[in-house]
Amino acid sequence: MRKSLEQISFLRQDLKRCWGRREPFPFAFILSPFLWLTSWSLLYYRISRAILLLPYPLNVIFSPLRHLIKRGGQLITGTDISERANIGPRFFIAHNGTLVLGGGLIAGADFFVRQGVTVGGDGFREGHPRFGDRVTLGANAVVVGDIDIGSGVFVGANSTVTRSVADDTVVGGVPAKVIRRISSST
Repeated sequence: MRKSLEQISFLRQDLKRCWGRREPFPFAFILSPFLWLTSWSLLYYRISRAILLLPYPLNVIFSPLRHLIKRGGQLITGTDISERANIGPRFFIAHNGTLVLGGGLIAGADFFVRQGVTVGGDGFREGHPRFGDRVTLGANAVVVGDIDIGSGVFVGANSTVTRSVADDTVVGGVPAKVIRRISSST
């Protein structure tokens, strides 16, 4: 039950991140779904995941509701975020649209994705990408395979990442190559 409640706490942090430092009054994050369509993606993902993480037999009893919430969210937003993806707090989606985040993905805090991103298995081997904290995926980036993407990584727009990436690195291209290392002093 604790893991389900944790998802609701994460949702609050996700919605607060939509406002950034501009939150005009306490609890303004509650208005987020009415102001940003991307908030609906966060809502359906976190609620679906919270239901999935309920203890047995509650997760089985509420499974039809979980599927209904997920499918409704997909129809409204055009995003496909698996409730089996394990994404940390302060998850942020810049724009909805053909966003696909597969079921085995693991991401730390402050995961930031733009439109058109695809993350999942590569179709050849078992496993999905694992991301550290503070990772940004540019528009139309593709990250596939059983790979590790370190903390503080920026993946450029239209890049395809199929190999692991070290911490504090900017990568881009097809296939993605290191563009530069980010200094830890910045």
